[in-house]
Amino acid sequence: ERENGMKKIISLLLSAVLMLGAVSPVLAKDSTAEALRLKWYNNLTGGDYAEGDAEIQAKVDNAAKNAQTRWDSMVKNPTEVIWEDAPLDYELTGEGMNLTFERLRTMTIAYSYKTSPLYHNQDLKKDILKALRFLNDEVYYDRVNYVRVGAVNWYYWEIGVPKNLVDILVLLYDEMDAGLRDGYISAVRHFMSDDPGLGPFGSGTSTGSNLTWKCMAYAILGIVADEASMIQRAADRVTPVFEYADTGGLADGFYTDGSYIQHYTLAYTGGYGTSTLSDGLQMIWLLDGTPYALDETYKQILLDWSINAFLPILYDGNLMDMVKGREVTRYNARDKVKASGVLGSLFRIADIAEGAERELLLGAVKRNVLTSEDRRKSFINGLPVSDIQRAKAMLDDPAVKKTENAEAAKVFGGMDRVVYNGDGFAYGISMYSSRISAYEAITDDNPKGWFTGFGMTYLYNGNLDHYSNSYWPTADPAAHAGTTVSDVRRPDGFKGGGWCSTQSWAGGAVLDGKYAAAGMMLEDFKNQQDEQTMAAKKSWFMFGGKIVALGTGITSPHSGRRIKTTVDNRILSGSPAVVMDGEPAGLSGEDKAVRRYIHVSDGAAQTGYYFPAGGAVTARLNTRSGSWKALSNKPYNPDTRYTNTFYTITADHGTAPVSGGYAYIVMPGASAEDMEAYSQNETIQIMENSGFASGVNCAE
Repeated sequence: ERENGMKKIISLLLSAVLMLGAVSPVLAKDSTAEALRLKWYNNLTGGDYAEGDAEIQAKVDNAAKNAQTRWDSMVKNPTEVIWEDAPLDYELTGEGMNLTFERLRTMTIAYSYKTSPLYHNQDLKKDILKALRFLNDEVYYDRVNYVRVGAVNWYYWEIGVPKNLVDILVLLYDEMDAGLRDGYISAVRHFMSDDPGLGPFGSGTSTGSNLTWKCMAYAILGIVADEASMIQRAADRVTPVFEYADTGGLADGFYTDGSYIQHYTLAYTGGYGTSTLSDGLQMIWLLDGTPYALDETYKQILLDWSINAFLPILYDGNLMDMVKGREVTRYNARDKVKASGVLGSLFRIADIAEGAERELLLGAVKRNVLTSEDRRKSFINGLPVSDIQRAKAMLDDPAVKKTENAEAAKVFGGMDRVVYNGDGFAYGISMYSSRISAYEAITDDNPKGWFTGFGMTYLYNGNLDHYSNSYWPTADPAAHAGTTVSDVRRPDGFKGGGWCSTQSWAGGAVLDGKYAAAGMMLEDFKNQQDEQTMAAKKSWFMFGGKIVALGTGITSPHSGRRIKTTVDNRILSGSPAVVMDGEPAGLSGEDKAVRRYIHVSDGAAQTGYYFPAGGAVTARLNTRSGSWKALSNKPYNPDTRYTNTFYTITADHGTAPVSGGYAYIVMPGASAEDMEAYSQNETIQIMENSGFASGVNCAE
């Protein structure tokens, strides 16, 4: 009997062991890391998305088309490269390596969409895994002596590749052998020095968007590795991103006035700032409801960034170029492309908003997206598949009211930028100082951006694609609107690593939220003899749909330099109609004198320019050609050649001017009749424009 009892106990113990063994896989799948991996997998693939939606399927089909192109052109049995145009030599920058992983991610996404023509194509998977094995054996592995060698760019090794790689690891988690997966986990930890808070090459600290990118990739890597300490480390290290730079003693990041700085002295809301916004949101969303969840107050900070930093620089589906740093010369970062990504982030951030803030965000998204069919298509296509149907419902919902444009002004003192919105237009001013650099030209980007901080002005109006399509490849880099420059040619990339002046005075003020004044002490680059080559004082006054621009103290000691101020330099679209001083006029390649005003209408928009003090002002047509590829030799820049005709209005200050000046009024949307009427009854009076002060009075 005792023996039978013992047999029963042993039998029960065996049953219990078997039961525990049977349920342990289920418990593993319920773990936090497993749940987070599934959450990110569904984010990448759309999860259980609607299969009958035509726009979703178009996005999926396009992804498959791009993947097929990459698959067809890849080296199937690699010994040196995966793609011939993407070299993997370690001492090169790493751009080819980054591009290789980016393309493999594209292929893996197409493999994973459930309605993709390439869904679970085993031959495709085999070639992806073969490429990944080669790369982990020969290029990206944890035994690379990772130091600053040759032209190597740390970004690709510590951010670019990890961002693409962790998505691949999530998507192929169940179809990749553990050895390869562990090899890549070790590789990323190696190149990040196992701490996403560290700066380049494992030294210093990472800041701004670089920190957000690193922490996001490291968190997903921790999820793939099922290592709680890695996920927690990413959550801990990302917290400085949500501190305001000007109150937290930081240089990079968002400022309380809505400015965004990256690389210490560069205005970058539309570049790095967009990634900080989107990845900050993704990090909060991904970890929400887990032991690693970020502080709830960060959600309100996201709302503040959205309203205070981004809404003012969005205009009818464009994100202003003056806050994009060197990215202005990247085809894939054009203002309308950047806008669609930001609008997607704002749409998702609206989910955590309530009341007036939610209405404001959704209304702004709707207004910008529905500006044109092109903008709507770009917005929808840029969303994750899982968000598309929800976004379309919002756009079609009559209860969601579009935010209407209203006269408003915003001074971003932290980055020397000003925005003024009027009736049917927006106007931006880009300045530089002892705090903010004139421009940035690194990594073969923006080599001719020398003068984009010299008071360059941006006019956004009915010509929605003025800056998007081909302005930068074809515009004269020494004739951007608003700038006062000399005619001395700069070499490409001249002082483009972040050059500031010695003058701290640049900025402005806003009255009643809709009127603004701005100004800067312009100081040109010094020559090799350390001599100041040109200086000026520039001011702008914005109210009532008009922008008054004043310049004074324009001085240059060099007789071999001719100084000019470009009033405007715009692409003509369609057939232009020009009126000068009350008479129809034709413009040609020759300078034509303007006495009091010029009005230009080209079908897309009309603008008037008034010169209250007259002066040596001329207008002419310029035909210029160029390509994005010639501007910046990036893989994503096309070599398509564009030709544009510009009308250029110039105020000539001659050679070696002493205390020269200018005065003009820009009237966006004004008709020729409006300009003639204004010439008969000037309502704006220049009170003073001297070395001491500049000021205007409006009698309207």
